Amino acid sequence: MLNALFSSFATHIGTTCGGDNTPAYIHRMNVIDRLFPDAQYAYVMRDGWDFSLSLKQIYCGPKKMYTAA
Repeated sequence: MLNALFSSFATHIGTTCGGDNTPAYIHRMNVIDRLFPDAQYAYVMRDGWDFSLSLKQIYCGPKKMYTAA
C-alpha cells in the first residue's frame, strides 16, 4: 500500500521515482528494505565545511565554525 501511494504521487508530479534524504533512515534500513524491496540507494558524502555552514544557520545550532566542525 505504501509503495502504491508513493508511486501514485510520483506519477502525479510527473516522475517515475522519488527520494528522501533523512539521515536517521540509516538506522531503519531493514524496515525500508522490507517495505521497498526494489529500492535503490545512493550514498552521498557531504563536504564538512558545507555541513558546518548549514549548522550555523539553524536557530539552536553552534555559532562558531570550529564548534560546528
